[in-house]
Amino acid sequence: MRNLIRLFDYIFYRAYCFFKRKNPGDVPWMNAVHILMVIQFGIIFDIALVAGRLDLIPFRGSGVLKLVVIALLMGSNYVRYRRKHIIEDDYRLFRERWYSEDKSTRRFRGWLMFIVPFVMYVGAVAAMILTSDR
Repeated sequence: MRNLIRLFDYIFYRAYCFFKRKNPGDVPWMNAVHILMVIQFGIIFDIALVAGRLDLIPFRGSGVLKLVVIALLMGSNYVRYRRKHIIEDDYRLFRERWYSEDKSTRRFRGWLMFIVPFVMYVGAVAAMILTSDR
């Protein structure tokens, strides 16, 4: 679980740095929270979709359930990263951990942030197609 939170922290930090560099007058931490939320929702939705398709959980794709998940993700991310922004002096901990990584590592991890959710989505669709009753 700790590695998953660290992965989300990394995604947040890189998105934050991107938005801070591109729109310095904007609210980069909130834009980064939105990017992180989309990725998290995609991962949760894909897992639920596959589990529902394999009859591991009763999943009907309720719109209310999706709204609850989005609200929980947004709320928890808002509290976590807003608090870190105010208390920890502009994400000092994240900066110390990841600022000095070399450019090739940063590029590779940046691509992974987009490739992994895409592969999970394709995998979920493939699982749906393969397990569909014809």
